[in-house]
Amino acid sequence: MKTVMFGMVVLAILMLPGALYAQETDPLTIVNSWLEALNAGDVDAALSYLADDAQITSDRGRTALAP
Repeated sequence: MKTVMFGMVVLAILMLPGALYAQETDPLTIVNSWLEALNAGDVDAALSYLADDAQITSDRGRTALAP
């Protein structure tokens, strides 16, 4: 019984990194998801893509800090 439990724990630990990296990391997919959130008016979802100390600079040189 202990061997089965140990095996299940080892299997779960080995599978964990795959589950953590299962999120989409393709840059185009990430940008499209961010734009979808913006277009849907979901500000919280759009801001979740930014770091706490993010700075957004427009093409005219104006800078805004993310809230």
